[in-house]
Amino acid sequence: MENLTWASTSLTCVEFPRGDQFGHLLAYVSLIPIAVLVSYVVLVLHNRDLPTICVFLGQMLNEVMNVVAKRMLKHLRPENPHHLVGSANKYGMPSQHSQCMGFFTAYCCLYLIYKASHKNLLTRGLLIILLISSLIAVLYSRVYLLYHFTSQCIAGAMIGSLFGYFWFRLTWDFFAQYFDKITTWKISRFLGLNTWKLSGGKKKLK
Repeated sequence: MENLTWASTSLTCVEFPRGDQFGHLLAYVSLIPIAVLVSYVVLVLHNRDLPTICVFLGQMLNEVMNVVAKRMLKHLRPENPHHLVGSANKYGMPSQHSQCMGFFTAYCCLYLIYKASHKNLLTRGLLIILLISSLIAVLYSRVYLLYHFTSQCIAGAMIGSLFGYFWFRLTWDFFAQYFDKITTWKISRFLGLNTWKLSGGKKKLK
């Protein structure tokens, strides 16, 4: 055991300077993308509705794109000898946390604008502000805690947002027309898959 080289996963372990209360707070903020992914899984297993499953698949494709981009670009993270988990993934371009939040924020904002008109304007506006604020907070936390350069976080947010827009269009301009038919399949009935009708959503993307 003494000769083994130990490694750690950086999935949920976030380090911050000891005694830095603001950094401590940002360490928790940095975990928001993990909470988002866990929420997807809970919603998919509980509701089993095709719109949620579809956006979850988009989010997973977004994560795969990030892994591929990191391995292609091989852009190193900021040097920080105090990070115990810094070697878990030494490449940081684009930021995975930022790209995850970029996709989630873009997709949800578009949904609130174009598909949730049954909710009042104030509610939608507050939710959009909350989403964008969460995105900015995650980006800032990754830079403050020296896990990424600013450029890596901005790149991640832009890639995620663009893919979120693309996936929103693909879902509601193409996939959605097949949701009702898919729910009639034998395997869909076995899995308990369903869809839902929007009470609003009359706006159209141009």
